[in-house]
Amino acid sequence: MTSIKRNSISPFLPTRSRLIYTARGITLLELLLGFTLILFAAGIIGWKGHAFFKKRRFTTEMKRFEERCKTLHRLAMNMQVDWGGVIQKDGDRWLFNAFCEDPSTPSKLSPLSLHFSELLWNGEAQTKFQIDFFSSGAIRPLGSLLIRDGKEVSQNWVIPLVFELEEGEVVKELGPIHPDET
Repeated sequence: MTSIKRNSISPFLPTRSRLIYTARGITLLELLLGFTLILFAAGIIGWKGHAFFKKRRFTTEMKRFEERCKTLHRLAMNMQVDWGGVIQKDGDRWLFNAFCEDPSTPSKLSPLSLHFSELLWNGEAQTKFQIDFFSSGAIRPLGSLLIRDGKEVSQNWVIPLVFELEEGEVVKELGPIHPDET
């Protein structure tokens, strides 16, 4: 009757000897395998992430460039002074500088730094390009401006269609306003 001494409740419950775990060290092969798997996963994520962040940076910079051009267009119409913007290549980046045609009007817009690879005007590569915003609301030159960053990312602007009025904006009427037209 000494054989029932083990565990009187159930033979399947762990005894003290089963609860003691003998610690075993991690081998060098297991460490190398785990480290290799982590590096492999990080490489795949980094490769895919680089393309994603490149597209994201390009779209963000194009939005900033579009907003700066729309700001110049509004400034020209509101101040009744012609404004212009020159985009030119400066090393590996492009700079967009805004200027006012009237020397008495202060123009304190900081240059906008853009990173893309190619600027095409009506299909021809350019290193310097100027856009003029007139006080009448006109924009010159007219045509197609294609900005590319590699082969997969590009944005095409048809000037002046990019600067058409958005919802909520009113059409500017030129000429003198008669007091009865209010």
